[in-house]
Amino acid sequence: MARLAIPSMWRQLPPLAAVWYLVALAGCGDKEMVPGHHDEPSYLPRTSASNMLHNLRQAIADRNLTEYDSLLAEDFNFILSVEDQQKPDMPDSLPVPGGRESEMRTVSRMFDPEMVQALTLDFVAGQVLWDLPHGLYALLVSDVDLYFLGSVPGHPGGPEEIHATDGRARFLFRKNGWLWPGTQDSVWTIVMWQDNPVRSREASAASSPATWGMLKAIYQ
Repeated sequence: MARLAIPSMWRQLPPLAAVWYLVALAGCGDKEMVPGHHDEPSYLPRTSASNMLHNLRQAIADRNLTEYDSLLAEDFNFILSVEDQQKPDMPDSLPVPGGRESEMRTVSRMFDPEMVQALTLDFVAGQVLWDLPHGLYALLVSDVDLYFLGSVPGHPGGPEEIHATDGRARFLFRKNGWLWPGTQDSVWTIVMWQDNPVRSREASAASSPATWGMLKAIYQ
């Protein structure tokens, strides 16, 4: 059995003081072992594009519909990729663009734990730029990695797995006139999410045919 080496300075302490020192040390050790004791907050203030995208990924991972809803502007639109719009099997009823109400209705179904066992979205964010035509901040993300495991409505049987990689997306953000509580920082909202707006030949050839837009179409 391993022995605990006692530092020489402890030998100078009165017996009762040494006992209390050991108790205090044990208490510190317990805090280090508590899961999440030093974790960062799950959701960040909605005061920048990077924080918004962090919260978007986290809300999807947590299936947190309230947090997801807080990220979207009232005039939010989701834009299908040109490739998806041209596919004959895409439902005609899917709004192009899809407004905020359509987005929340679809996402609420995608967050249903009885239908969907796993749902994650990850990507690499680029630089925030000013989009002059829209008068909004814009950001292009790459290396979009989508993973889905769940039941498909209208198709009985076991869960289906979708893993799409190498996609892209473009986000437009609005810096609003109201402030985040306790700060002088403006609250941001997502005004547009454009699925695969620009795809090179290399990316198209290497990518999976599945997209975030296609998955949303299943649950719209």
